[in-house]
Amino acid sequence: MKLAKIVLLTASVAFVTPVLAGQWHGGRGDHNFGPAKAALDTNKDGKISAEEHAAHQAAVFKAADANKDGKLTAAELATYQEQERARMKKEREAAHFAKLDTNGDGVVSAEEFKAAGDQRFEKMEKFKKERGERHHRGDWKGERKGKPSVEKPADASAKPQ
Repeated sequence: MKLAKIVLLTASVAFVTPVLAGQWHGGRGDHNFGPAKAALDTNKDGKISAEEHAAHQAAVFKAADANKDGKLTAAELATYQEQERARMKKEREAAHFAKLDTNGDGVVSAEEFKAAGDQRFEKMEKFKKERGERHHRGDWKGERKGKPSVEKPADASAKPQ
């Protein structure tokens, strides 16, 4: 049981650290992107080296180790993850608000809000024209790149044979 907890904790740290650092690449195969890159790329060469990654891992571990005993408990990891999620949420909200507040007066007027909505709608319409109505989610007609066509069953409860 203790070994299972250690393995789970290790796997959690290994997975969570790049996600929290904004380094998760979502399958694109590029680990060097996003706002976290600048913080991790200490020598500013445009790449994250093994040494830079190791230094980042050590810093994350140190930050998560609340009682500074050199070990992470499940509670310490959970607390760290919650704090990081809250920090990133605040950053996203602030960035979103700043994008809406085009005149920088600290409030979003009805006109600014409408303009942002209109701009988003125009982007979606352009994307639909370029890539088709159902471009990647809920794809039942094989419109995803490189994916075989899958027809939606007439009866959702019908099981394939």
